[in-house]
Amino acid sequence: MTSPMHTGERDIMPHHIGIQRVHGYCGLCRAACGTVATVDNGRFARLEPDPSHPTGQALCAKGRAAPELVYHPERLTHPLRLPAAAETVKIHSTATPSPSR
Repeated sequence: MTSPMHTGERDIMPHHIGIQRVHGYCGLCRAACGTVATVDNGRFARLEPDPSHPTGQALCAKGRAAPELVYHPERLTHPLRLPAAAETVKIHSTATPSPSR
């Protein structure tokens, strides 16, 4: 059930051995569907609907893809904008300027 880790990747619950089922909700859209996350040896492995939750009768494709999003090698893990006094980081060539600047 586990997949290989990428460079710089870390376990979500590194001190837990075995399989845990963690009840919660999905935050990938407005519906906040009830979920049960499967954590296998500290690694988020699967997200399933929680039938005991009022909105947990089903889970969309985004929710089911949550483990892939967490462990994607190109996932942003730090902010891209630095304070004005520091060097600037190019976010993307089509990025729009922030209205606060």
